Amino acid sequence: MKKPFLLTLISFWAIGNLVAQSTFWTIDVQPEDDLKKIIEVISARQPYLIAYPTELANLRSPVTGHLEASSLEELLQQIFPKKIEVKKLDATKYLIRDQGIVISNYKGDHIISGKIVDLKNEAIPDVLIYQDNENPAITDKEGKFSLEIPSLKKSVPVYFQSLGYATISLTPDQIMEEPIIALEDQPLQLQTVTIIDQLPILRSRSDKASLEIKNNPQQSFALSSLNASDLIKQIQMLPGVQSDDDLNAQIRIRGSEGNESLVLLDGIPVYRTDHFYGIFGATNGNYFSQGSLYKNALPSQYGGRTGGLLTLNSTSDSQQWNASMEVDLLTASVSLFTPISKKISWNLGVRSSYLNAADLSSFDLTQGNIDFYGNDDRVLPRSENITTNPQFNFQDINSKISLFLSDRLNIDFNFFGSSDQLQNNYDLSYFSRNNGLETITFRNLESWQNLGSSYNLHWKLNRRWQFFSNAFFSHYNSETDIVAPLRSNFQQGALSGGGSYAYLIRDTDNESLKLGIDYKINRTHYQFIEDEQDLLLGSELANQATLFGEKTWFKNKTTSLILGGRGTYYSPTKQLYFDPKLQINHYIGDAFQLKTSIHYAHQFTRELNYENRLGQSTNYLLMANGKEYPVGTSLQYMVGCDFKKDSWLLDIELYQKNLGGILEYSLQKPAVDTTQGVNRSRSYKILSGEGKVIGLDLLLSKTTKKYAGWIAYTLSKSTRQFKEIRFNQPFPAENDRRHQFKWVNTYHLGKFSFSANYIYSSGKPYLALNELPEETDRRDLDGDSYLENLPSYQRLDLGVDFHFNLMRKKGTIGISCFNVTNHTNVKYLQYIYSIPLEGPRGQQLNTVVGAETSLLKRTPNLKFRIDL
Repeated sequence: MKKPFLLTLISFWAIGNLVAQSTFWTIDVQPEDDLKKIIEVISARQPYLIAYPTELANLRSPVTGHLEASSLEELLQQIFPKKIEVKKLDATKYLIRDQGIVISNYKGDHIISGKIVDLKNEAIPDVLIYQDNENPAITDKEGKFSLEIPSLKKSVPVYFQSLGYATISLTPDQIMEEPIIALEDQPLQLQTVTIIDQLPILRSRSDKASLEIKNNPQQSFALSSLNASDLIKQIQMLPGVQSDDDLNAQIRIRGSEGNESLVLLDGIPVYRTDHFYGIFGATNGNYFSQGSLYKNALPSQYGGRTGGLLTLNSTSDSQQWNASMEVDLLTASVSLFTPISKKISWNLGVRSSYLNAADLSSFDLTQGNIDFYGNDDRVLPRSENITTNPQFNFQDINSKISLFLSDRLNIDFNFFGSSDQLQNNYDLSYFSRNNGLETITFRNLESWQNLGSSYNLHWKLNRRWQFFSNAFFSHYNSETDIVAPLRSNFQQGALSGGGSYAYLIRDTDNESLKLGIDYKINRTHYQFIEDEQDLLLGSELANQATLFGEKTWFKNKTTSLILGGRGTYYSPTKQLYFDPKLQINHYIGDAFQLKTSIHYAHQFTRELNYENRLGQSTNYLLMANGKEYPVGTSLQYMVGCDFKKDSWLLDIELYQKNLGGILEYSLQKPAVDTTQGVNRSRSYKILSGEGKVIGLDLLLSKTTKKYAGWIAYTLSKSTRQFKEIRFNQPFPAENDRRHQFKWVNTYHLGKFSFSANYIYSSGKPYLALNELPEETDRRDLDGDSYLENLPSYQRLDLGVDFHFNLMRKKGTIGISCFNVTNHTNVKYLQYIYSIPLEGPRGQQLNTVVGAETSLLKRTPNLKFRIDL
């Protein structure tokens, strides 16, 4: 597999260079043409702003005829060799200056020369040098200068001035005595900046290889009308992230499980990112302002995950007091951002549910009595299975204290806590021939908590060096208790972790270097009990010590190459693990970019997927030990392109992920339990296998002052392979979704904001237990036999907000509807056990009693928000 990809990479690189080389600047230069006329010709072809001194306007070129070049800089330097210097300020702005300006036109009796450097002895270009506001000179790229002065001014100070440095003055004699002159850094004190246009809500950051989404509840760019400002739910609307489950807020990237994605809230790792089955994310949307999603190679300071990375950040710069309050039919939240002093600010966000959705009949999906008597089928049709009625409540809190110790040093301290309680109950009543009305009581109680804290430090040492540091503590625990007649399942698990990383970054015009260290310690505990029998009981302690680095090279500002990696010592296995990565970005013009990456990663925090007797999957976290719990691996390839023009963004990525060490914990002989009233020990086994995911992500986005929206499409195939299952043949993974389509729209009209969002996803594959013969061994299943798919997931959300001013405060009233078409979406099927019944002709029937857990039906919502 490696050779085909290397050939693809080489072909990709060669094609990119050929395309780039075929993009020429051409011009015909006549003998009478001066710089002014040539600039006019160039500006007429491209919307460039080119600035130059007036004294260069009449400069004639010694070169004439037809000229070609691969860039504007090269073209102008061909026309005016050794005459001018061209500097590219950004994609459309250029600066032209005289190369000979380092020697003043002022004639004097003495010449002084030297070199300007910073405190790290690195050259500073473009330093202005003058005497009595006369006789100016500017340093060249190497920081060198020459200045002529008259004898009468040998005692007059010479001034050295540059943006970002303290101005100094020296006498000519001092300069001649010490020609190497060092300037001290002096960060700029900027006035308040007024934003006259807003950044797009969604951006592709090619320099960081990430997608960034901006959250602004005041603007109401609602990506889901039930939870408009929920950043995690917004991230799920991006390509490559699954969003086919209303009851799941995990970030599952490109066929990976939720725990395989690292989620950081202001630097705090969070191990469970949802509330109430995932209808709400674990983040308060009024508190967090920005999110960055990494689907490919991660920045080298982050590791230990094979899926991807999501960082969510709250604002740190609270210059003035502000607060907001938001209430809807299910939740209430309060956010506060306030400066305590000029150097200290405090943020606070609190959110809680206060009314169960079931009380609004939004989840009232239960049926009445079911008469199984006379049913000749072995299993009831799906539409006749009973559904469930959950009860829930949750709370979360976020807090941040930011310290601005100087213009160069910032520190913030963060806290996060959340708590969830869930009760999912039903009573199933049915009529049998012999016993009349019978009732089965089913109880599912769940609770989980997150608790974490962090500190983050950013220190600008000087113009080129920066220092970053983070330390964190995070704890997650959960309990699940499932009770049915003479049947019980109980699971509990906890994961605690702490650690710190620190690294230095050195930036220059042509390259960047990052070097750092990382240390983590984790402890896990888990226990699975079925029918009062311990299935699994364990506890692990693991340490990780890592060195990481990353080097970036920039070539002609059109190509960047990033080579990096991590080396980790893992204590349970006493082995070293290396995670290398390679990224290449190649720009063709200002709008088009080709990109590719290769990334190999290890994961030490593992997720055990426990399949209980009901067909439910419950996930618990543990640490790899290299034996029954292997270290997870991922080898991911990506090739793609970006196109950015005006308000449009097109992003396409082709990818493949080869996964190793995939864990499953399930019955060796799955089938519906037909033994009633008798405890039977079931045989579970831990399985380790491999996986493969191939796919395409497409994103088409447009942002204007009134409209923001995008289309996200993912075409993918995800398979798993185990030696103990299906003769080691690949079969569709539980998270396999062949097609995923999302359409997001928000439009502002006066004081109104309208949102319309649509999602389509292929149905989830599942093992049809009701079709399996009794005592069927997984090893004897062939290919994808007995695998079926739930119906496709489809959902349309609509919403409208009205913005108003109340006593000089901004307010919003909104009405929305989740799943407007009331489409029936199914989460999974549960099978309790089969009931032996006698058919109308005396035959023996085993009718499967179960439950179909449906997702949200049509759910209206009202909200009120006020910004204080």
